[in-house]
Amino acid sequence: MVTSSGELFAGTAKSVFRSTNSGQTWQEAGLLKHGIRSLFISSRGDLFAGTDGDGIFRSADSGTTWLQINNGLNASVLNGLAVTPNGNVFAATLGGGVSRSADA
Repeated sequence: MVTSSGELFAGTAKSVFRSTNSGQTWQEAGLLKHGIRSLFISSRGDLFAGTDGDGIFRSADSGTTWLQINNGLNASVLNGLAVTPNGNVFAATLGGGVSRSADA
């Protein structure tokens, strides 16, 4: 994922990583030991991470801090995320269907 300011983000089985120099170097950007299955950057610049068992997390500060936002989520293993321009978050889960949140 690429932010409007050019930061790159990648999710791995271990964490989220950030690069500020076109991928030449990478720094850990939070969610250590959370298997990251999907990443999404909203039009507002918020970063969303769907995990392999811990639900959804949001960061409004390029991965410095993360907030778990699982309220109403039907399952904790995420297969995909999408955020609409008006802020609705859609989460495709493993075994729990698709969930939507209008207040993420």
